[in-house]
Amino acid sequence: MLEHRQAPAKPARVVVMGANGFVGGAISRRLAAAGIDTLALGRRDIDLLADGAADRLAAVLRPTDAFIAVSAIAPVKNVAMLSQNIVMLSAMTEALRRVPPRHLVNIGSDAVFADEPRPLNESTARAPGSLHGVMH
Repeated sequence: MLEHRQAPAKPARVVVMGANGFVGGAISRRLAAAGIDTLALGRRDIDLLADGAADRLAAVLRPTDAFIAVSAIAPVKNVAMLSQNIVMLSAMTEALRRVPPRHLVNIGSDAVFADEPRPLNESTARAPGSLHGVMH
């Protein structure tokens, strides 16, 4: 169980990588509505599949940022799509290695779990049944 020992405080800025998608867009709008400085990045801003993506992302990051990683090609339907997601993740992790953020949030998927007739929780075994689940 994660236990926070600091008083809640607004982050200096939140960088949302994948802000043009459904989940990333909702996160970006909610942060902006709460008055939190938000840098919403999508593929047009930084194409994580392009050469030099890690350099471009690192150039906009600050050590005081909170970084939300929600960028992915989904659903993953074949090995080529899985490979593209690995390239994208590599670009993000290299940029974050260069400029470590104050906070990091990775948005995943329940596709890492097998279909269950009961609610999922932290102790549910991971058993992805698709490439999409393997990617997450």
